[in-house]
Amino acid sequence: MGRPAKPLYPPNPNLSPPWVLRPGGGTLILAVRAESRDTMKRDDGSTPFLAALTTAPSAETAKRLVRTLVERRLVACGTVLPGASSTYWWHGAVTEEEEVVVVLKTTTARWAALAAALPALHPYEVPELVALPIVGGYRPYLEWLRAETGAAGARGTARRQARSGKRKRKE
Repeated sequence: MGRPAKPLYPPNPNLSPPWVLRPGGGTLILAVRAESRDTMKRDDGSTPFLAALTTAPSAETAKRLVRTLVERRLVACGTVLPGASSTYWWHGAVTEEEEVVVVLKTTTARWAALAAALPALHPYEVPELVALPIVGGYRPYLEWLRAETGAAGARGTARRQARSGKRKRKE
């Protein structure tokens, strides 16, 4: 009890202090300081990037929603994660539903448009939509995210990079 827990996961060189998993009361706890050395932060210290979360009733619905948001350039990318189970209050009763979690990557500049568009596109009466600041990330990815949700000139650069294979999967 008196000695510090030994990290169970190797340090991440982009974070300070490093990511570590430590045992705690029979569970593993992720201890991380959310300060990246490669943040692309604004002068005021804020970040221009967001990860927005929503849920959908099925993977098919989630994929249609993501495709529309990507085509409108409200998000650069949406990741569909099936298999979630949600428990919540709805109309005075506790409800449990199987859902699909959707992680949307966007910018603060596109947030208002995303927040206005999603409810109209979503099948739920009150869709979940929350945003979390991205405090750090791989600079080429963040530049791509900005380009794909930004001005037309910047998007052209991202498209040229994609055609040249820079955004393709590694072989």
